[in-house]
Amino acid sequence: MLFLVLLFWRCFNAVVIKTFFQADEYWQALEPAYEWVFGGAGLTWEWEMGLRSALHPLIYYLPYTIVKKFDLSFNWFIILPKVVNGLIAAIGEYFLYHYTLRKSNNPQLARTTLILSVISLWNFYCWPRSFANSLELTLTLVALYNYECSNITITLLVAAITCIIRPTNVIFWIYYIPKYIYLNFGNKRLILNLILKSILVTLSVVTIDAFVNYSFYHGLKFPLWQFYKFNVQSNLSAFYGVSRFDFYFFQAIPILLTTQLPFFIWGVWTTPLYSDLKLTLVLNLLVFTLLQHKEFRFIYPNMPALLIYSAQGVLQLENRISPFTRKIIAFSMVTLFVPAAWYLTQIHEAGEYALPLVLHERLINEPQASVGWLTPCHSTPWKSHLGHLKNELWYLTCEPPKNQFELLNGYMDESDWFYQDPISFLKLHFPVEDSIEKVDNFSFQKINKLWDHHCWPHYLVMFETLWIDGDGLNPIGLEHILNYDVVERLSNSAVHWDSRREGDLLVLRRR
Repeated sequence: MLFLVLLFWRCFNAVVIKTFFQADEYWQALEPAYEWVFGGAGLTWEWEMGLRSALHPLIYYLPYTIVKKFDLSFNWFIILPKVVNGLIAAIGEYFLYHYTLRKSNNPQLARTTLILSVISLWNFYCWPRSFANSLELTLTLVALYNYECSNITITLLVAAITCIIRPTNVIFWIYYIPKYIYLNFGNKRLILNLILKSILVTLSVVTIDAFVNYSFYHGLKFPLWQFYKFNVQSNLSAFYGVSRFDFYFFQAIPILLTTQLPFFIWGVWTTPLYSDLKLTLVLNLLVFTLLQHKEFRFIYPNMPALLIYSAQGVLQLENRISPFTRKIIAFSMVTLFVPAAWYLTQIHEAGEYALPLVLHERLINEPQASVGWLTPCHSTPWKSHLGHLKNELWYLTCEPPKNQFELLNGYMDESDWFYQDPISFLKLHFPVEDSIEKVDNFSFQKINKLWDHHCWPHYLVMFETLWIDGDGLNPIGLEHILNYDVVERLSNSAVHWDSRREGDLLVLRRR
């Protein structure tokens, strides 16, 4: 019964999400799955390089195959992957409850942890999305539960699959596997059994992954090796952003916990129990801190520890405050959760999510129309939300440098060059029109790679900040330059961490 309730909640949660968070939700999961089933998708450089395992997109292969086989409507094309996301989150939450109960033997703590998870703003916003990190969290919980039940074979199997999908998950098991060996060190037969099972499970999972990748890539690929070369050997992930060393401690954890942060701090401070949770949490935070490129989602597998200590903090405080105060706190948490969840899933960056759906309605009646995205790369979903359209589509790219030398020498991708000087970039890479003066000296000496020249499409997509008069490098809005009119204005964000994405998202039609 509990699982059915959680399944309903998380499927509802997944379906009502109408906002864009980060590009990986679509471009690293749904888009490859679309390519696998339908063909004609837009694969990012990671897939061109064979940097990622196809095990994650394989999950969405089934719903897309159902849509294709039964020729289902566009609505089902959008909804079925969301139902899969809801199922993944529900399984994770179900195992969160049973893992906590098994570990603590405290039903009250398990119930409180589950309640905090259900009303967690971050979980509502992120878990039922098609991120590899969301699947990683669920699989980690399944593995942890089986670890507590001493089902070491299932633990190894699920952990191995998780590490194939998210190689950094191996950091999570740096503590648990040695702990298991230490606790059973005197039992040589058990240790030998563990070694044999580890070898067998590893070979099995790697073999399955190789077959899946062969089916997707149509050739042999070794994503783990490519991942190591790109992220560790060359450290090229730093191209996509470098954060402060204290990012996870003072930004990520507060964001993941929001209103539950005070209870977490109190729970960690007052609870000597569950030291392995503390150790794995600290170990993960320290290792990820050493990496230059940081994101909130990278520490998502540690959410169980954050929630359990938050629940412990709630129970510790429960005996120290009056019943009236407890009711006020509970009411305040729910009251804050509802409008914040509504805003994040219905308002903030809603335009980026809605854009391909709006274009779908236009393009099904204009099969010859072309569309170009003058936005930061991967700012919206692609074919996974545009559907089976044959229109010509293009966007500004953002491939990383090929090596550390390029990175250190100020490498800039196509999107960077465009935003450095939009008008001059258009002069250089687009046909000259009456409204665009011929290019003079822009970048011929600076650019060592010229991207493909584009034709002026029937539709252009851009953010409002580029269209209207601004400051800095965009003092003159493109509305004064281009031979286009606004035909769709999609509300997107009141504020945005990326100034290039500020304001409404516009669809322009060529005059």
